[in-house]
Amino acid sequence: MTGLYWDQPHSSFEGTYQVQCGSGLRPGLVIKEVPGFGSGLKRELREKNIGHVTMDMQGSLLRSPKKYIDVDPYRKDCYGLNLPRIHLHYEENDIAMAQDMVETCEEVIRAAGGEVIYAPGKVTAEELGIDRNHWVGTTQMGIDPKTSVVNTHCQIHEIPNLFIGDASLFPSYPEKNPTLTNITLAWRTSEHLAEKFRRGELG
Repeated sequence: MTGLYWDQPHSSFEGTYQVQCGSGLRPGLVIKEVPGFGSGLKRELREKNIGHVTMDMQGSLLRSPKKYIDVDPYRKDCYGLNLPRIHLHYEENDIAMAQDMVETCEEVIRAAGGEVIYAPGKVTAEELGIDRNHWVGTTQMGIDPKTSVVNTHCQIHEIPNLFIGDASLFPSYPEKNPTLTNITLAWRTSEHLAEKFRRGELG
């Protein structure tokens, strides 16, 4: 399910989200808490784990001073360099979007004649988790060196010969999978680099 609230914004939050669905058996049981014992328990576990559908939200995150990266003063890598530290603070907008997703998905499941096996009642910031598949942000693109790392050509503001070509450039988290946008940005940066080399502007 995608494209929600593009044409008509939601009254409780800004931005939009998509719902990704998964189903079927996978390593480990998704549904474990089933009442009963013996053959009835085994049958119920089989049926629910084969026939279930999971619904997860991928929502846009707004830029905020509460979402940032700095350097950990204590933890270091194997070369003795301080490790980066990511601060991701879920705000009211993010929680309201997740709550709408839960309510929408429950409505879809029941309208299709399904049973809601598990759903969080009231969504809290503690229940929200970062997308572990699509990493974006931390070296965001912008025109102001004080608030961004690279310019609109993916070039580090302070280092003319250094360019970044991955999803860390994103100034905010998108509602869609970021891969195609990332490929497009890398392609655009490559063409810009080639042109700079052709004009002798990079050493």
